[in-house]
Amino acid sequence: MTITGQALAMRLKLKSLMQHHRVQAEPCVIPLTNPTDHPMILEGYGATIDLDADRTKLRGWAFGPPERLNVPLYYKHDPDQVAGKIWDLAYDNEGNLLCRTEVHHPLARRCGAFSVAARVDDYEIRNAEGPDFYAVIRSATLTEISLTDNPSNPNALVMGRYRVSPTVQLLDLMTERVARLQQLTRLIRE
Repeated sequence: MTITGQALAMRLKLKSLMQHHRVQAEPCVIPLTNPTDHPMILEGYGATIDLDADRTKLRGWAFGPPERLNVPLYYKHDPDQVAGKIWDLAYDNEGNLLCRTEVHHPLARRCGAFSVAARVDDYEIRNAEGPDFYAVIRSATLTEISLTDNPSNPNALVMGRYRVSPTVQLLDLMTERVARLQQLTRLIRE
């Protein structure tokens, strides 16, 4: 993924501050859960307002109105590995992004954390003069959400995991078929 504009400027500034203050990112690894042979519903915090390992903090509600957020769900930010679909995005009372997903990818459904990718629209660096520096992203455009076992934000966790019911699977299949029939009808009319 190519990083440009505000995000690139922010990352370069944070990298420079990390070197200057001799601070290193603390990796976070969350063990995978047991494998399943069926789709799962995973829900939890897609992004939180906490400081992450990259020294970045989101302002609450930074992605704008949740009803406008229509983004893909990937495994480890790889667009070639679609993990499933996002059913619902909302904010809690503090501005943390909550998500509810249906996951088909066998490794993604074992992951214990979410991770977001976004285009940074506005940010500021705070406490640049000391080792407790960080960037606050005031607004951003969400581009995708991923499931991962190595999140930058250790608080963006999967809080619930449930088996997708056969009824939901049938409804999904029927919805897909109706969409295909609608496409076919349009093609025939043209």
